[in-house]
Amino acid sequence: MGCCGKAREAARAEYASVTPGTVTAQRAQPGVAIRYLGRSAILVRGPRTGQVSTFRPGEPGRLIDPRDAEVLLRTGIFRRA
Repeated sequence: MGCCGKAREAARAEYASVTPGTVTAQRAQPGVAIRYLGRSAILVRGPRTGQVSTFRPGEPGRLIDPRDAEVLLRTGIFRRA
């Protein structure tokens, strides 16, 4: 049976490598609600974040990272929800 001390030590090292506040800052960023105006379903990769979202006609608005929303809104096939 192996020692769990090594796993604990590895977890501490991984935790220590995360800069305090980094994860919180990413999650705290508010999203922008946008609605797709097209007639067929599309898959969109956020131009700034790379986050993939599926949009279908008639679905309610979806929260998108503000950096992606600013670019998507300029295309004319999305509007603020």
